[in-house]
Amino acid sequence: MMDKKILDMGPEDLLEQGDQVLTRVKELDPRAVAVGGGIGIGVGASAIITSSGIEDYGVSTKHGIGIHITIDENDQLTSAYEGEYSRSALVDICSSVDKAVHWSQITRKLISGVKTEETPVLMTSDGFSPLFSVMVPTAIKGENLAKGESFWSGQNGKNVIADHLSIVDDGLMEGGLSSGSRDGEGVPSRKQTIVQSGKLVGELWSTRDSAKLVHEGKIDSASTTASASRKGHTSPPICGCRDLVLSSSSKTYQRDRLMEEMDQGYVVHSVMGAHTANPTSGDFSVTTSTILRVEDGEVVGALSQAGLSGNMAKALNGNVIFGDSTKRKGSYSSGSMHVPDVLLKDGLRVNPA
Repeated sequence: MMDKKILDMGPEDLLEQGDQVLTRVKELDPRAVAVGGGIGIGVGASAIITSSGIEDYGVSTKHGIGIHITIDENDQLTSAYEGEYSRSALVDICSSVDKAVHWSQITRKLISGVKTEETPVLMTSDGFSPLFSVMVPTAIKGENLAKGESFWSGQNGKNVIADHLSIVDDGLMEGGLSSGSRDGEGVPSRKQTIVQSGKLVGELWSTRDSAKLVHEGKIDSASTTASASRKGHTSPPICGCRDLVLSSSSKTYQRDRLMEEMDQGYVVHSVMGAHTANPTSGDFSVTTSTILRVEDGEVVGALSQAGLSGNMAKALNGNVIFGDSTKRKGSYSSGSMHVPDVLLKDGLRVNPA
């Protein structure tokens, strides 16, 4: 959880990294301008002492970058934001710059005349993680499953997603942004399998929530899964995921190969309005301004904006193919998400603006 290289960094090191970032922007595209973002490091020391005699403490570090790039030429403005953060020192501080400039460039070739359609969609990890983080961590809480407030309520022991997919919540992940020796209630952390080969086999509980629902008679028995988190010593613990990993046992592919598998459809790299998604039904309706049209396995242009709607439960239970690299992303709910590029062939609809 702690990297001594970050402890040894000073202001001069960060200024030097900033110079590298600005230089890289101009090297990639003279039209590109860095209009926002930043580079930072952080160190935190925390301790937990309980009335039960539990005492634990530790130090964690963090190194991150965010970069907002725009290209404004010929009365057309395109932009992209990319970011990355890690417990250890970032190996390549400019990798986010490369991606931001790339998406600012590739969305400049606008096309029109595309109709609303049910279609396959390749969601990059950046586009998929906001929806995933709003819906899945909420859907796998034991309290929501017991109350019928999850799209997987009543499905324990049944197949809920494609049989090559699994979901694991790992509270002991090396360098995990939400991992640690204990959860927010002092319970020793563990690795919890939620979905195994498509079948729902687990759920998340805190001590507080499990005792409450048993007391209310809503369930016969439940116990903590070391899934309590808290923002600080002044706030009560809440149930949430730690480092949630979505993986596939099937063959995975690079992004170009996924587009060939898709043949015709769209690539979505970012979404707006993910917080409006419904974890009870699985339905969502968001917008995107970073969307590419794919025909015959090749990108033919970008849409200025489009609506993306569908049902997460249905999409994950259909024909799903994964990219070959998993990326760590922050969460709208709790914990951090580890998801790859995901090609969803069923259950999505694109409505071009």
